[in-house]
Amino acid sequence: VIKLQLDQSGGSRDGIAQLDESEGKIKDLLKHIALTIKTPSLYDRAVTDGLTHLFNKPHFTSRLSDHFSLAQRHHTPLSLIMLDIDNFKKINDTHGHPTGDAVLMQVSHIVRSSVRQSDSTYRYGGEELMVLTPESDAASAFVLAERIRKRVEKKRFVSAEKGEKFPVTVSVGVADYQPAMKTSAALVEAVDQAMYNSKRTGKNRTTQAASATVSKQKVMQFGG
Repeated sequence: VIKLQLDQSGGSRDGIAQLDESEGKIKDLLKHIALTIKTPSLYDRAVTDGLTHLFNKPHFTSRLSDHFSLAQRHHTPLSLIMLDIDNFKKINDTHGHPTGDAVLMQVSHIVRSSVRQSDSTYRYGGEELMVLTPESDAASAFVLAERIRKRVEKKRFVSAEKGEKFPVTVSVGVADYQPAMKTSAALVEAVDQAMYNSKRTGKNRTTQAASATVSKQKVMQFGG
């Protein structure tokens, strides 16, 4: 609430002229104030996915670049978790797209409610989700990934059309920053490959990307 008091001088015509002039200036001022109030809301809309309420892919790219630069400069751990909902097309075809949207929203909620305050969650594309875990090595990220996978596996989802309950699973990949990685794209490629390894080897499992401490022959993998 803004309260303004204007001192008028001169006759009534002068007072009206002063009011007209002041009204124009006040309107200009209020436009700037309104923009300041709206800016946080506009920013939230710009970086948030409308369906899942996770951050969107452009924001992921920006935040990953920042954290990757810090990991390179200070040699601190940084990990990524990538999740993909298994058989998502079948869910849409069997139960309808409204149910598919509800599944995506509920899985996103499970992901968001499972992470630390310092972590951040993103809708990377379609039914693919990302978790960015700064100051976290691959082993810690793997534990978090498994916790999310098991929570999704345990939940029963409901068909919007038929009211039927049905299970949903996710395939998960985990990768951490390695000094040999020159760009953040290399980290994304590593976690993407780990997630697809989970897909190829049976789904509903978590695979850790090969790293300096985990050989290709001994890639960590757990699942239902």
